[in-house]
Amino acid sequence: MSKIDELMQQGLHLHQTGRFAEAEAIYGKVLRKQPSHPAANHLSGVLLLQRGDATGAVHLLQKAVHLHGENAEYLGNLGTALNAAGRPAEALSAFERSLKVQPRAPRVLNNQAMALKALGRLDDALTTYRAAIALSPQEPGFYRNFANALAELGDLHGAEENYRRALALRPNFPNALTGLVNSLATLGRLPEAVTTAATAAARFPHEPEIHRAHAHALWLSGDPAAAAAAYRAAIAANSLDVEAHRLLGQVVPRTAIDAEVEAVQQLLDRPGLAPDAQAQLHFTLAQAFDDSGDGARAAVHFRSANALVRQSRPFDLTGALADLSALEDAFARLPDSAVPPLQPASGPVFIVGLPRSGKSTLEGQLGRHPALHAAGELSALANMAGALVKNGEDVATILADPDRVSALGQRFLAMAERLAPGRRLLDTMPNNFRLVGAIRLAMPSARIIHCVRDPRLHAIALHQKYYALSGNGYTSDLAALVAFQAGYRRQMSFWHRRFSGFIWDVDMSAAPDFVALCRHLGLPAEAACALPYVSEPRLPTAETPRRAALAALLADLDGLSASPGSAR
Repeated sequence: MSKIDELMQQGLHLHQTGRFAEAEAIYGKVLRKQPSHPAANHLSGVLLLQRGDATGAVHLLQKAVHLHGENAEYLGNLGTALNAAGRPAEALSAFERSLKVQPRAPRVLNNQAMALKALGRLDDALTTYRAAIALSPQEPGFYRNFANALAELGDLHGAEENYRRALALRPNFPNALTGLVNSLATLGRLPEAVTTAATAAARFPHEPEIHRAHAHALWLSGDPAAAAAAYRAAIAANSLDVEAHRLLGQVVPRTAIDAEVEAVQQLLDRPGLAPDAQAQLHFTLAQAFDDSGDGARAAVHFRSANALVRQSRPFDLTGALADLSALEDAFARLPDSAVPPLQPASGPVFIVGLPRSGKSTLEGQLGRHPALHAAGELSALANMAGALVKNGEDVATILADPDRVSALGQRFLAMAERLAPGRRLLDTMPNNFRLVGAIRLAMPSARIIHCVRDPRLHAIALHQKYYALSGNGYTSDLAALVAFQAGYRRQMSFWHRRFSGFIWDVDMSAAPDFVALCRHLGLPAEAACALPYVSEPRLPTAETPRRAALAALLADLDGLSASPGSAR
């Protein structure tokens, strides 16, 4: 055995036993002696991927593939790294090459399905997940991933079944429990969600994510005190759980800076925190200072938090506005003859508007109507609409095919009936405002409710919120936020003009007229809808939490008009 081979064996052993730094040093030594060593490049790339450096991993894994040729393992790991680096189209190509060499590879199939899901090809992803499960039916992660994809297409019953399969194989599986709790909540089974999460939290007290799932179920059920206790249990299990700290701060108003807030500051001072973790902690401190009346310090933390979000999740404002304009152009060119007559209101109800516009509050009130089922923010419609797009087609091409548009409506209506048999679905997904035209063509018996509020106050509310998912990147920069907000308002005005009588605006700064609103929905008035509803319950305090940072952030907003090159 050569010296290089001995070093590689030693490095692999260290790698497999979790001694990454020592393994990395040995792989580096091999590469200094022999830069074209395929296995050293491959394993160095795998190690970087395990440590979260997807970009560095791609470079080394591409080199390993180039040196070794069509190696199924190398190509599979390259695909995983490309997917982690946000390059799913290239990842898909690598997975396809790997599967040509070794077709019966369940982990590669699972990862290929993840790339398909990232590309919006959810139907293809489901087929591929099924193939992975057939080859490896005892792998809990495959069922979890399959359930996630089913949930995104609105099949919450199928998602529930597969989350339970994952948990049967691995009872201590926090991600699967979180998915199950969210599915049960959307299905309207909140007591079951709370009980399921509580049982898991008692069984696995050292898993912070399980406590967070329990807290979320309690919060959704309107019990902020119990939710706060569960978030504190998550922090006790792991004091570095930045998400638990942030969510606790949303539930517990701070009338003074206490030990829990000081713990957040100490955590923020730790070296080596990722930008997103720092952002969450800054939002947590901003909320605490805002509640306690220190507007200046709150504003500083809100600005710092949003700067970090911009760093980790850049937003393409030009592209986003161009997409809105292209959508309007496509529907403006659509002949009136292609628009089916507006039918009496009997279909789903879509509450649209940007986040923080009052959609959840209105949904909670309307959800009391016996004819309606509040389903929250469903991604199903967007994913179903995305499945219509083939080979880069534009919107106009899709709209010109009435069969495809009709198929979209039929698919969503079938999903809605499974989700809420005998009742009409309420869907509050914010980005559905882009889909108003598609809804009008595909489901003429549906109705749109548009939540509006004062643009300046709305902009600040958006700027003060942490968004875990991509798609809301405009909120981290006030200039981009104002520009995107204006584009959104133009789009809603266009929908009103193009599809008269389909949309009902509700000003959420005043009490909605539920008699008129129910009439728009084709429903009898329901007195319970007018009762107050708190969409984000917090613990009561002797003092009313203040919006102390508002003046400072409004000054930032107003200062945009005086800035050269402002997007306003």
